[in-house]
Amino acid sequence: WTLKYDAMTQSQSDSQANDPANIKRKRKLEATANNVVQCSTCKREFPSRNQLFKQLRASNNGCCDPNFVSSSTTKGSGGTSTKSQEGEIQHKRVVLIVAYLGKNYHGSARNDCTDSVPTVEGCLWKAIAQAFPKEDDSSETIQKAKTAFQDHIATKTNPKAMTRSSRTDKGVSALGNVFSLMLPWGWSSETDFTDRVNEGLPDDICLLRAMCQSEQTNLSQSFDARSHCEARRYRYFVPTRVLFRKDAAGVETESLMDLRKRLKKVLLQWGGTHSFHNFTNWKPELDNGGRSRGTSSKADKEKTNNSKKSSAKAISDEKPEDEPTFFRHILRCHVEDVLRHAETDFVIISIKGQSFLYHQIRKMMGTTIAIMNGSLPSDFIAKAFQEDETSLGGAAPLAPSEGLVMVEAMYSKYCSKHKVEPIGLGSKLLHRENKKTAEKEEASQRELWQAASTKLLRDTRDFQTRVYDQVCQDQLGMYQE
Repeated sequence: WTLKYDAMTQSQSDSQANDPANIKRKRKLEATANNVVQCSTCKREFPSRNQLFKQLRASNNGCCDPNFVSSSTTKGSGGTSTKSQEGEIQHKRVVLIVAYLGKNYHGSARNDCTDSVPTVEGCLWKAIAQAFPKEDDSSETIQKAKTAFQDHIATKTNPKAMTRSSRTDKGVSALGNVFSLMLPWGWSSETDFTDRVNEGLPDDICLLRAMCQSEQTNLSQSFDARSHCEARRYRYFVPTRVLFRKDAAGVETESLMDLRKRLKKVLLQWGGTHSFHNFTNWKPELDNGGRSRGTSSKADKEKTNNSKKSSAKAISDEKPEDEPTFFRHILRCHVEDVLRHAETDFVIISIKGQSFLYHQIRKMMGTTIAIMNGSLPSDFIAKAFQEDETSLGGAAPLAPSEGLVMVEAMYSKYCSKHKVEPIGLGSKLLHRENKKTAEKEEASQRELWQAASTKLLRDTRDFQTRVYDQVCQDQLGMYQE
């Protein structure tokens, strides 16, 4: 019995020693005894777990060091990131704020590697490939990075880990579309990079600003231009004369004051969370999210009600599977200004929302114009929002794309949470209005941010004049036809 008992005891001790939970507990006790905690990524030592977790939350890149690049390919919200091997340039996250006139381009997104049709992204990637420092001014490693980038865009549609805040259609212009990508950084400064890229861009595309991952900007590799964007704002230009109701002789039957009151009531109907299945080019069988358009579960309706109560909740362009695909939240839709061009008054309608469907804004504006001039009944919008109403999809007119301008993408929540230098036009304006946040920042840092904001807004206004003139001219030609 003694021999059996000794054998059983030895077996139990061996099994306990090989137990993964016991091994983990033993390592934890040893680390506690030594009062040392290591970061699993860079092996940096900390006196306590709390201090390690504090650094991890501040860096937001899976490591206590904000500038650390993982040795292996990792996937995050911002895409993949790779370590620069010895003798190669380190890849960094770069954010681009771009303005462009969309008249001569088939949308912003690049369709193929051959650039069979002109696109904004196609011109932008080629300009970046040509913006690398020349052989006389750069080292051999920079030339290798330039060749690698050129080979990549020649075989792939987009650069590594590229995301965009908005994908605009053919003919749609933009004042502040945001792009994010990983680049082998070989430029002396962000200004140097911006100037070199603009030299290779056509006159109707302008890189307003570039922001590179660094200690000054606090930008992390996990930044995603699409998913971290909390809201997008657009403007649509409508000639005032197409909104008036006219009699059989073509004479306007209402005053300008009555027109403004009616337009305000129509635009107020777009606000809030609604199902926009009748305001997009949808397929009746299955939508792009895999859900049948006519079905809606109880959980979907509960989530929709929650989104109505909390307007600040961000909804991404691509919905999760358990989310109703056609539901979108419009934060505000109103008349922002009246512009006079070529002896014609234009109403500028501002549309701010968390995300938008394909052709949603153009169908919204086409419906608004049709209701104002009497082509559609005043209750058309309310009927089209009903989930069981599927016969009105073709009745919503599609407004011309030349009148639509993407104004800005907003990232104020992301910037304030991670203490990132403000991104985009809207984020910069919101940051300057937030006095509490501004008071907490250092004086020198705040001066640099304000100087960058002033330059960005000045450059945007200069390009905005060209965009508005071209948009108004195109709209006059479209409605005359």
